[in-house]
Amino acid sequence: MEDTRGSLDLGPDTDRLRIQMLGGFSICRQGEPIKLERTNRTKPMHALQILLYGGPQGVPSEVLMEELFGEENVADPANNLKVTISNLRKSLRQAGLSEEMKVEYRCGSYILVFTAPVWLDIQEFSNLVDQTNESEDQRLEKLLRAESLYEGDFLPHLNEFDWVLVASSFYREKYFSCLHQLAEILEKRKEWNRLLPIAARAASRYHLEEWQCLCIDCLIEMGQISSAWEAYRRIKSQVRKDSDSSGALLEKRLQRLQKLDKSEQNPGRMFEFLQDTTEESHPYYCSYASFVDLYRISCRVMPSRTKLSYLLIYSFSDNHGEQIRNMLQIQQMTQAMEYAINGNLGCRDVYTRYGKEFFLLLLIDATYQECVKMDRRIRQDYKSYGIPNILLRCTISKVGSESLNAVANHRWEKIAGVG
Repeated sequence: MEDTRGSLDLGPDTDRLRIQMLGGFSICRQGEPIKLERTNRTKPMHALQILLYGGPQGVPSEVLMEELFGEENVADPANNLKVTISNLRKSLRQAGLSEEMKVEYRCGSYILVFTAPVWLDIQEFSNLVDQTNESEDQRLEKLLRAESLYEGDFLPHLNEFDWVLVASSFYREKYFSCLHQLAEILEKRKEWNRLLPIAARAASRYHLEEWQCLCIDCLIEMGQISSAWEAYRRIKSQVRKDSDSSGALLEKRLQRLQKLDKSEQNPGRMFEFLQDTTEESHPYYCSYASFVDLYRISCRVMPSRTKLSYLLIYSFSDNHGEQIRNMLQIQQMTQAMEYAINGNLGCRDVYTRYGKEFFLLLLIDATYQECVKMDRRIRQDYKSYGIPNILLRCTISKVGSESLNAVANHRWEKIAGVG
């Protein structure tokens, strides 16, 4: 759904309605929340949030019907839409908002009309980030205000809907742009104490290696080496589980810390880093880069071993074999696969993730029949999560097999989005 919002009055006056859509949904007046319905996921509340995002140009009734009832088997969606709008008007009236927010129907579209100035966080946020042709001090002030406004993803309680996912991605990228601009200015000014909490908030919201490593950089520049080491160890355990992290940025921070801190350069510290801190009963998870090294080492030692090792590649797709883009589904299938893998692989086995849709497993000293049985158990445990409309596929290849590339390219080309 296209963003067609016009300009709203966005002044700081607390007497006017304040509407939040980043990190959640709320309507407040003078700091007091206004409750319309029991949850923000009812049909009338969903319609209200669509209309708010649609702006003064409104939303065509056909679009509203599709967004509200498209996935449901509704006999008369047009009548259902009328009932939903009627219930929304009733909720606004009961909440004392009917004089300030009116739902009108004009030329085939529903429009949310405001009779008094309204403050909307998404528009204020966008205006602050997009400011140009100002002094650095003015830019910094507005970027700091924008960063403070960003409470999280756009309408996270509705993240199974495509229009929300598109909008959420849009505002997330604006947030990252805001962070990059802030980092550029504050790093140049060496104001690390101001940059650190900003980086920490970003890292807590999105476990991306970039923001986590920025926290380490700030601590190093502030001379807090011990805290930097603590942050490194904590972040390393998080990066291990992060499908979007290669570990390369964190490795550079490790090298930097080792150069700065002479106390780390002794045999005791060296053995501390070599020690495996994972639970012995669980398979070993590593970054994709480390997995590649382990696979290549396995290829070299294979001729000297009596038993073989196998590579299992799992991939997800929708029922049409296409890439999955729904973030809620991705989170669910990831959780299900983590559960299935950790419940079945042995402590000598290794696994990793590649992107959001691939799991790679390295089974050490196994037979092909054992791999097939393992695959069945993993599938069974995965299915116990009951995630609909997702296909799980698996390819089993002997480590060192010359046909690996051919098999991978043939089986996964469409899913990986290649070609």
